[in-house]
Amino acid sequence: MKLKAVKGLHKQMLRVFLDEVEIDCYWVGPPRGPDYVDEATYELFNSYIQEVAEANQCIYVDSSPYTEFAFCSNGDTFGCPSENAHFTAHYGGSVAAEAWADSVYNEIVS
Repeated sequence: MKLKAVKGLHKQMLRVFLDEVEIDCYWVGPPRGPDYVDEATYELFNSYIQEVAEANQCIYVDSSPYTEFAFCSNGDTFGCPSENAHFTAHYGGSVAAEAWADSVYNEIVS
């Protein structure tokens, strides 16, 4: 399963980084987006990322509550893979990206 390979790679990358620096670790989870087939797939991937972060003593910030954005032309958030899944590649995306970033930042500093 691809997600297990990603999970292992993230663990290795994070461990190397944390061994080298002495700072608090915050890991912001992935925003919702069009490249996930559906909500369940997104939630599964998000839970893997959270598990890796917390296993490495990171404070996990779930960004899913802050990414209600219609990436797809039919108004959906999921299931329309695009060449560019970034907010700014979509109409109204810059505003959504700024709102997402502000919300995540406010959660971290609160």
